[in-house]
Amino acid sequence: MWVNETGYVKQAVIGKGGTSIVWRVVLQSDMKTDSPKLWALKRVLLKGEKDPLQSAAVKEVQTLSMLNKAKCPSAVLLREYEVDTARGVLSMVMEMGETDMARALKMREDKPLDLTFVRYYWRQMLEAVKAVHEHKVIHSDLKPANFLIVRSQLKLIDFGISKIMVDDTTKATWELPIGTLNYMSPEAVTMNYGNKAEGHIVLNRAADVWSLGCILYQMVYGRPPFDKYKTTIEKMRVIADPASISTIEYFQLKERMPHTSEDARMSQEDFERFRYTGRFDHDGVFWVPLGGAVDCMEKCLQHDYADRADIDSLLAHPFLNPDAYVNERHRFRLP
Repeated sequence: MWVNETGYVKQAVIGKGGTSIVWRVVLQSDMKTDSPKLWALKRVLLKGEKDPLQSAAVKEVQTLSMLNKAKCPSAVLLREYEVDTARGVLSMVMEMGETDMARALKMREDKPLDLTFVRYYWRQMLEAVKAVHEHKVIHSDLKPANFLIVRSQLKLIDFGISKIMVDDTTKATWELPIGTLNYMSPEAVTMNYGNKAEGHIVLNRAADVWSLGCILYQMVYGRPPFDKYKTTIEKMRVIADPASISTIEYFQLKERMPHTSEDARMSQEDFERFRYTGRFDHDGVFWVPLGGAVDCMEKCLQHDYADRADIDSLLAHPFLNPDAYVNERHRFRLP
């Protein structure tokens, strides 16, 4: 396979779409090395300027090129691209990750909740989105599959429906459709927030914050908050309804925990933090301290975008700084 004048060797197909396919490849020039670097080569069939998939592919190239040029650390690296007008094909060669968050969460489905895992990747998600926001890019399709894990670090992919903020530098306008419904903000679902022109919507950074809250909910509970609504129409109706916030269910989770710091093999201070933020029952079952996580979710999942937390406040939240539970006696209600 050739992109521009660079040869690549196909190893396996790693993704398919209606008009696109993604291969794992290596450079021909690296074939004689012991451990050649892996790349992802995406090819998109171009059907014409009015094709939304072509528009998304072109947008992805433009946005990634801009972010790479600006050295944005959370954008996946675009090595090169080529538009072959004769064949009607767009080729993109991007950095290859070990996996993505969707697969990582799938692998943990049958395992006990690990708040260390949740905190580690929640912080990285916030930092990744903050970095693209600083370059005035609203991703608008945040979901676990669009967070690529590259050497244990998260990077964002799939900027096909992202948008650069203009005018007052806080908002951007889309032509519909956008996003993935399970993670889509109410203003995106209602299709007319801030712009009465039919077929357009105006969003700001808070739309990405809503999506992040849905992902955090999934990391803790194993599914997005509105996943129980199975039809598209029902799901859209619920998300668009301001009363939908009251339908989000926050459950308690439990696991076996020892009664003493000595049994737990942790410091007395750490043990007290667990005791303070959770509780034991008479059978020695410890209720996982989800108060801080739930508080983060609630701050993200506000129907009115103006009421949502910003990313800086989420990074400073006691959920990511658990010592604050003890040192500041910052108490959250348990779900």
